Amino acid sequence: MLVNLTDVFSSVEKVVKKEFSWDMDTFTYSGDKYSVIFKEPVSMTFTNLSVGKVLVEGSGKFQFELNCDRCLKAVPYEMDLQFSYEVFSPDNIGELEEDDEQNFMEGYELNVVNL
Repeated sequence: MLVNLTDVFSSVEKVVKKEFSWDMDTFTYSGDKYSVIFKEPVSMTFTNLSVGKVLVEGSGKFQFELNCDRCLKAVPYEMDLQFSYEVFSPDNIGELEEDDEQNFMEGYELNVVNL
């Protein structure tokens, strides 16, 4: 899902809040596949830090089934997500550090699925 940040990039001190639902029912980590049994929408805040620079903050919660090491039965495990990224408009991409990537930005749009 793409979120257009043009207005936030260009408006000093602008703050926009949005919620996004998850489409995933499973996820894979280290070669193991896990079933998602509960997920709440991800809340995101987009804050203009300066012209062409936006702070993206988000939080969410989900629960998945994990096999117990002791009894090998599936047990629920809850995970809280917290993240924060600074993103730059295509006009200010030169401000990125050498090691930083913005593979979640497509022009002036943020791909929230790739965060």
